Amino acid sequence: MKFLLRGLQVSTMLMLATTATAVDCKNAKTTQDINYCQGLELDKLNNSLRIYYETSVQLNQNDELVVQKLMDSQARWEDYKSSYCGALYNKSRFGTTSGAAHLKCQQKLVKQRTLNLWQDFLSGPDGRSSDLPKPD
Repeated sequence: MKFLLRGLQVSTMLMLATTATAVDCKNAKTTQDINYCQGLELDKLNNSLRIYYETSVQLNQNDELVVQKLMDSQARWEDYKSSYCGALYNKSRFGTTSGAAHLKCQQKLVKQRTLNLWQDFLSGPDGRSSDLPKPD
């Protein structure tokens, strides 16, 4: 299953790389343009998640157990995201919207994970906080 999803990610990246850079994402109409724009949005969200995750780890660096559990939960969350969105992709695999459904699923879960990290590790009542704003 992981190999199938990795292949999907690689083929999506290749497709995105060959898409013209002049795509108007606000008015995307073709499947290729929609997938390209969804991929751009997912990249932004993944970058944001990376920052919130790394900051969560950094703020807790003095507590080895917390850091280890954060790392473990991130790895398990990545597996969950891959499996869950993979199931959604396979549900619609015979249609032209399967790629967009897969990307939107990932976007949704990445947003949720980023918010969870912010709520639980970056703005908590324990006094630890960061300058990172509440994610959208």
